[in-house]
Amino acid sequence: MNRTPLVADDSVDLRARADSADKGARCMLGANPLTLLPGEPAIEEEAWRRIKNGEQLAYFHIDIDNFKAYNDAYGHLRGDAVIRETAKQLLQAQREFEAQDVFLGHIGGDDFVLISSLGREEQIASAVARRFDQEARGFYGPQDLARGFILSTDRQGGIREFPLMTLSIAIAANDRRELAHYAGLADIAAEIKNYLKRLPGRTGSLYLKDRRKD
Repeated sequence: MNRTPLVADDSVDLRARADSADKGARCMLGANPLTLLPGEPAIEEEAWRRIKNGEQLAYFHIDIDNFKAYNDAYGHLRGDAVIRETAKQLLQAQREFEAQDVFLGHIGGDDFVLISSLGREEQIASAVARRFDQEARGFYGPQDLARGFILSTDRQGGIREFPLMTLSIAIAANDRRELAHYAGLADIAAEIKNYLKRLPGRTGSLYLKDRRKD
């Protein structure tokens, strides 16, 4: 039987497919069991790949505010439904902004990560925030919606009022400062996220991009 010899282009294509399959397998091994999104190892690998390739990128840390209080008051099944719905909304944003090469990961709990190319990062954050605020009302019963807060247990075991869930979206980028490691992106985003969560009197989901220079 005559066999067509393997040419150079075929070898490149096979290697590319093998690399893609290997990357997909690594992502699935570290996937979050609730959302099946890539977990922390895959997130770090993706950020490092882009940094190593010299790409300008935006790193989003997305946290659901007051999720623990909701989870305690409504139960873990309802809490899991919130996490899955949030993942669904973020997947929708990933599709909507496909040209920005958006990567989506789930650190765990109520913390998600997006990584995109630069240029439309604030439009992405605005779309995510707006969509979450529109859908979040459906997570609550009529009484809680009417009064605009829930009663739940705080970390000291006392009962107090908690606002309805919103998002804090922190954006770190390497357009104004050199960020050579994933840890630098993650640290800046965590700092911004904590700032957003402490803002007094806030209503609705908020996003903020780091604009500081080195």
